[in-house]
Amino acid sequence: CDGLTSVAIGNSVTSIGDNAFGGCTGLRYNEHNNAYYLGNKTNPYLVLVDIIDTSITSFAINEQTKVIYQSAFAGCTGLTSVIIPDSVTSIGDNAFYGCYGLTSVTIPDSVTSIGEESFFDCTGLTSVTIPDSVTSIGWYAFYNCNNITSATIPTIAINSIPKNSLQTVVLTSGELIGDAAFKDCSGLTSVIIPDSVTSIGDNAFHGCYGLTSVIIPDSVTSIGNYAFYACYGLTSVTIPDSVTSIGDNAFYGCYGLTSVSIGNSVTSIGGFAFSGCSGLTSVIIGNGVMSIGSYAFYCCTGLTSVTIGNSVTSIGSSAFSGCTSLKSVTIGNGVTSIGNYAFSDCTGLTSVTIGNGVTSIGNYAFDGCTSLTSVTIPDSVTSIGYKAFYYCSGLRSVTFEGTVAEWNAIDKGNYWNYSCPFTEVVCSDGVVQV
Repeated sequence: CDGLTSVAIGNSVTSIGDNAFGGCTGLRYNEHNNAYYLGNKTNPYLVLVDIIDTSITSFAINEQTKVIYQSAFAGCTGLTSVIIPDSVTSIGDNAFYGCYGLTSVTIPDSVTSIGEESFFDCTGLTSVTIPDSVTSIGWYAFYNCNNITSATIPTIAINSIPKNSLQTVVLTSGELIGDAAFKDCSGLTSVIIPDSVTSIGDNAFHGCYGLTSVIIPDSVTSIGNYAFYACYGLTSVTIPDSVTSIGDNAFYGCYGLTSVSIGNSVTSIGGFAFSGCSGLTSVIIGNGVMSIGSYAFYCCTGLTSVTIGNSVTSIGSSAFSGCTSLKSVTIGNGVTSIGNYAFSDCTGLTSVTIGNGVTSIGNYAFDGCTSLTSVTIPDSVTSIGYKAFYYCSGLRSVTFEGTVAEWNAIDKGNYWNYSCPFTEVVCSDGVVQV
């Protein structure tokens, strides 16, 4: 009914059906519908489908409005601003579909649901604020809104916001930053994580190489696999005492990272967790850590010293392999096994203190540590792996804290001391020629 220009609805009306005024393009501002407000003071509603003037540039929705119905502003290509009052509780499907002139939208705390395709193709949107009150967001709510640079949202809304141009994010509530939540957001420079978050999922910030710093709140208990993988710009991270596990590859390739503090509640550092962090110069491993995964600090070429606490029981394969600047290592008494290649090619390593709890030294454990001049092996050791000290060309002194008989009883792999210049092992009660 494109000739219809005015509608008056009595207070006895309690419902208006879908599309009741669909296609009534002649409806405009008049005394009955009060600036496109269609309804009455008893049951206020905004206009239904396709009755808004598509040429409007700004709009203040009536403060009694409870619902923005489906397609209410669809196709209003000139609309640049809209004020949504606190009375609104839901935004219907396609409500602002195709409003590509809209640059920003603030959704009030009264809103609990945002419908499907509600802001579909609003390509002019650069910022979005979604309140914590929103409990449901329909499919494709912000589809193709590819120019959003800043978002203030609860975690429930993460997957509804396009990430192409995202630069700053303030998360306001929620317990989980889900898997791949901000994956490949290369322009993201700042993120605020609220105290409500308990878990950072796998790949959550994978490839966010513009991110320079992140504060992980005390509420977080786990950091997932690949969580900050290839965040090249990240320079510092503090992992709070609440965190109990750091996943595999969690900070892999963060070569801008210079310092890491690992809280005392962390029990495991995953494989490749900090691998390739070439800018990392120091690491404090908390007293709660029990295992250091394979390749955990592989090729951290800037690392100069490591102290491994007494709580650690195992050092994984190649955990510190290729850390060419590493000069000293202290292995706590809790460690029982040093994995294969654990410190291989640490060419700058000059001293190693092996704790009294170590029973096995893995294959190639210190292979290629050319600057190592002396080693003291505790009497707890029962096996030394194949080529464990292979090509330690500077190693001239080996001391074993047990007896000659105990040394002879140790299971030694072939070539364990190949190409090493030392010729004898000094034991507590004598010397053994090797």
